Amino acid sequence: MTSTDPAVTGSTTTADASVIDPRPRFPGVEGLRAVAAVLVFFHHVGFLTGATFNARVGALLGRLDVGVPVFFAISGFLLFRPSAAAAFDETPLGSPRRHFLRRFFRIYPTYWVVLGIIAATVGIRAKAADTVLHVFLLQIYRGEAFLDGMSQSWSLAVEVSFYLLLPLFAKVVSSWVAGLPVGVKAMRILTVLAALVILSNVWRLFVYGIGLHDRAVFWLPGTIDYFAIGMALATISVWGERSAVGHELSTALGRYDLRWWAAALGILVFVSYQLELEVGLDRATWHKELFRQFGYDLVAAALLIPAVFSNTEGSNTEGSREKGALRAFLRWRPLVALGTISYSFYLWHLVVIEKWIDWRGLATSLGFLDWATTRFLSLTMLEITLGSFVVTTLLATVTYLLVERPVQQWSRRIS
Repeated sequence: MTSTDPAVTGSTTTADASVIDPRPRFPGVEGLRAVAAVLVFFHHVGFLTGATFNARVGALLGRLDVGVPVFFAISGFLLFRPSAAAAFDETPLGSPRRHFLRRFFRIYPTYWVVLGIIAATVGIRAKAADTVLHVFLLQIYRGEAFLDGMSQSWSLAVEVSFYLLLPLFAKVVSSWVAGLPVGVKAMRILTVLAALVILSNVWRLFVYGIGLHDRAVFWLPGTIDYFAIGMALATISVWGERSAVGHELSTALGRYDLRWWAAALGILVFVSYQLELEVGLDRATWHKELFRQFGYDLVAAALLIPAVFSNTEGSNTEGSREKGALRAFLRWRPLVALGTISYSFYLWHLVVIEKWIDWRGLATSLGFLDWATTRFLSLTMLEITLGSFVVTTLLATVTYLLVERPVQQWSRRIS
């Protein structure tokens, strides 16, 4: 999924510079991106091989799409944090023009290159109108407008809608909290973000209740809760650099690392095996789906917290985040490397899995593995998983070096 700049800028106009890091960095975020990408990869391996439907672990594989909400929460944290800092310090917000330019070049050029290669080599079966919707990432606004090999790009359409909303949201929130004490500002912003989480679930209830087409749950009102979680953590992070109360809260959140992830795993297992959800593309009853949504919210928050909060007293310096086994894991170089190319990895992985199954002559007429005979613990599954992962990583690395990184460097210069 999308990758955003790991560094965010704060202001030192109203607080002691020894407390506020003028350019804090969150090195654990790249590792978390890699984890999210791997979760989505295994989710699609399970679906395309049929393991999701006939293996005991299938219910869990069916819920590994939680990696997408993790990507959304990361975006919410990194992109909103500068605006939160400006709101607290009452300094000017960033330029909307610069924001839109950076976000456009972050998403579209690499996406267009990968989509073009897939269309030219593998082929795309879709109506011309549906193809146009995909090119501009508008496919979630029309039912059934999904392309083979790039169906995961719906999440990019959601990201784009969040990018469009963010400057306006930041401006409104900044105006609303202007002139208030730091603690009151924090409470107001967090209240608004809590309201967005509630709004998201109300929207989904509305969609399920009136029978609006399934794609409506992907619209921003139905997914804003994931972004709001990251934005809330960004608010607490900024608050912690400007207030003793906020600092205590930030320290409390960052005190543990493995316990947060253990909680995330427990919640994910509960959602997978206790809610009796449907796996694959079908949905359960509306109340079960709302419980699943809330569970995903909690998992995204629990996975993100150790990556962005320190477990030591003092300022949020890069060194302080190295404490703890989990934080060390998130800073592990191979994981960081995968996180760096995670956007390209996300774009390539699904078509690679599909084509690997087809290349090995294992596909049915539907393009999937024969679900009735699939064994999760088998050499065939191992081959598909490892082979697809290696090929995806190689393609993502080349795409990152030749397209993604040069475009990002150029966009920073022009913006």
